[in-house]
Amino acid sequence: MRKNAIKIFFSGLNYGLHHFKFDLENSFFEQIENSLIKKGKASVYVDFTKMSALMQLHFKFNGSVQIECDRCLGEVFIPLKGQDELIVKLSAEDFTDNPNIIAIAPNDSELDLTHFIYEMIALQLPIKCIPCEILNDFSVCDSNMLKKLEQLIPHSENTKNEETENSIWKELNKFKNLN
Repeated sequence: MRKNAIKIFFSGLNYGLHHFKFDLENSFFEQIENSLIKKGKASVYVDFTKMSALMQLHFKFNGSVQIECDRCLGEVFIPLKGQDELIVKLSAEDFTDNPNIIAIAPNDSELDLTHFIYEMIALQLPIKCIPCEILNDFSVCDSNMLKKLEQLIPHSENTKNEETENSIWKELNKFKNLN
């Protein structure tokens, strides 16, 4: 069992709407195996509606998480804000392919939301994580790393000189003009 699991014990709740708030800290993100997010702080608000055969959960969250820049490998906090929904059906069999509809056994008394909340937040991250472009602030990138990367880029003049010096390229270039 995770030490920072986010659970709702619904068996003792009356039918109807209930409100929950969960504050996520660094320890929440650190417990997730192979997490893209190592640090962060967020608040998750859950509107939980309990019915006889199902439960509806509406999530709203805001906060910020620390990610690694794909360009300079620096760590930067990115603000996040979003919402999502989850439907939980009380059923012995899982009959859906929809990730927002899950089935749990009718005799279960608690709902572990840890993995769902992590995925909900992780899906808000951009595919290409370059914070200076996301935040429109180019000072957040590690300038020393960018200078080192610039030195490693082959310059076009050097590449052309290497091509002309290499006899293999001379022979291959003959085939370009055969048309």
